[in-house]
Amino acid sequence: MDFIKKSAYVFRNKYIGLAIDFITSILIVRYLGSEDYGQYTVLYIIPLLIASLGSFGFGPSIVYHINKLEINASKFLGTFTFLGLILGLFYITILFLIIPYINEIFYENKININLFYISIFFIPLMIIQKYLRAIIRGMYQIKIFSFLLDFFAPLLRLSLIGLFIYLNLGLFGIVFVPVLLQGTITMIFFIYLFRNSNFGSDKKFISKNDFLLITKFALKSYLGTALQKSNESLIMLIASAFLSFSQIGYLSLAKKLLQFIVGVTNSVTTVLMPKVSKSSIQQIEFYIPKVTSILFSFNLLFIIFYLSLLESFVKIVYGSDFIEIVKYSIPLSIVTIFLPFANILLITITFTGDPIKKMYARGFGLLINLAIFYPLFSIFGAIGFVLSIAIGQFMIFLLSLIFFINKFRRINIYRLFIFKIDDLKYLIRTLKHQLAM
Repeated sequence: MDFIKKSAYVFRNKYIGLAIDFITSILIVRYLGSEDYGQYTVLYIIPLLIASLGSFGFGPSIVYHINKLEINASKFLGTFTFLGLILGLFYITILFLIIPYINEIFYENKININLFYISIFFIPLMIIQKYLRAIIRGMYQIKIFSFLLDFFAPLLRLSLIGLFIYLNLGLFGIVFVPVLLQGTITMIFFIYLFRNSNFGSDKKFISKNDFLLITKFALKSYLGTALQKSNESLIMLIASAFLSFSQIGYLSLAKKLLQFIVGVTNSVTTVLMPKVSKSSIQQIEFYIPKVTSILFSFNLLFIIFYLSLLESFVKIVYGSDFIEIVKYSIPLSIVTIFLPFANILLITITFTGDPIKKMYARGFGLLINLAIFYPLFSIFGAIGFVLSIAIGQFMIFLLSLIFFINKFRRINIYRLFIFKIDDLKYLIRTLKHQLAM
């Protein structure tokens, strides 16, 4: 089963990368301290949000249509590299004009304006990279995708952070690292696709009709993706105007630590997206319950273990000044059990031809989030923002579960959560078979 083999490969790379990123985060936090680390986090809230929303959902549409349309990958490369560049330059131009007002209104000019100007160059690089990554995923080149993003990128980031700390470049150097990193990764992706597609052919762009078809699908799924990103990033942006830089830093670290838990599910979804687009309904009904039930049990056990050790871990690794991370981590940890689960369900629904459901689920989560964040902040302070994010994400899970059950009626709901011994035996047999190959 190629799906299991590639999932195992991605899983290995992802956890090696997460371990490297963990070391990197310790270096950054220890070097900058809570206040400057909070500023570093704030500086990339807007670029990350625009890079996510400003790509207009073409990523999933590329993955879907590169398997459906008989179009050479070189045309996807030419079309979406050009589109990403145009969009990115447009966003940079707008931000150059409004950043001084953002700094004044949101942050009372407490952040060096030049650091904002550095961070926004992240946007075009990331948009182009998102498109190139989608092309590679659509071609089912999972190994190169995982190697570059899950292993090479964290290693390069650690090297750059170590070098800039050694040179004592301060917050300026640390802020420059994501731009340099993503520029390098984007260039490598482009070169790989350029060499592995017939880019020297006469026509380097997708036809108008095919582009309209891809755009139509993209816009259907875009609202769902945009709402997912807004559900967390928009609240983070709002929170940055209410909370201190230190509190923003604590919240960011709490979320980073939880990446170890969602790493397993992310490795599965990396392989799952193109896999589902090629599968029949019967095949999906066979392997999706096996995947979700085992992952749910794993995440639940991991969360219990994680929370039992978290306080001692934070004191040892980051110091007592960062103990507030523990308070933020509890609600985020609980919802972490369910959100990756929801992502698998929504990916399955989307790539069986119903992307609009993703918009409904994530839109509902965002509306709940926006409705409750300020009342919760007024009552509980900073932890209110965390509770708002967690509740909004849980609502996404509930609605995605309802949509999935309605679409795949032959799957019993308990099978999505409770695995059978036969599922584990099947997984072990498959892994042994793949490792022997």
